Amino acid sequence: MLKIIFILILFTFPQHITALVKYKLMCNSKLLDSSRVIAYQQLGISNRDSAIIKKYLKSVGLKFPNPYCAAGQYYCFWMASNRMNYSLDSIPLEPTGSAQNMFHKSKTKGLITKYLAENDDLIFWRYPKSWKGHVERVLETKTAGWVLTIGFNTKKGNFEGVNILKRNIYHPLQRMQVLGIIGFERN
Repeated sequence: MLKIIFILILFTFPQHITALVKYKLMCNSKLLDSSRVIAYQQLGISNRDSAIIKKYLKSVGLKFPNPYCAAGQYYCFWMASNRMNYSLDSIPLEPTGSAQNMFHKSKTKGLITKYLAENDDLIFWRYPKSWKGHVERVLETKTAGWVLTIGFNTKKGNFEGVNILKRNIYHPLQRMQVLGIIGFERN
């Protein structure tokens, strides 16, 4: 009887959940804290604010117009490193506008760890069979995988731009599947 229950659980449990992974990258504690402050300062930036979005994209070597969710996340670290007179090598993320590329390059430098969300983690989603994806930064953890995030190039109500959103680290985002989490080990 227990064997049958185990087999039923195994085959009814969503396969994408069992494969979820989290990697941790080393990051200077002051840089991480400063990048969070800069992320909060971006709240309310509209998709119509092309001058600011151009800055996000420029930080990763892209021109406007391009999707900017990953560029916005990188920009926060880039600005923090500039303000603190740190070298760009201190930024643990790759300067890319592609969320999937940022995840895959980061995981090659990171250490695999338990799949739990922590403040400042980056959650990644991807469209199946596509290079397109999305990334958001965890601001606050709740229960049962729920988190508050800050996302660039997002929609909340009628507003499109930089928003605080409620997400779940186990749930798809529209048609995108969860790719994984990149977290940071403070040093």
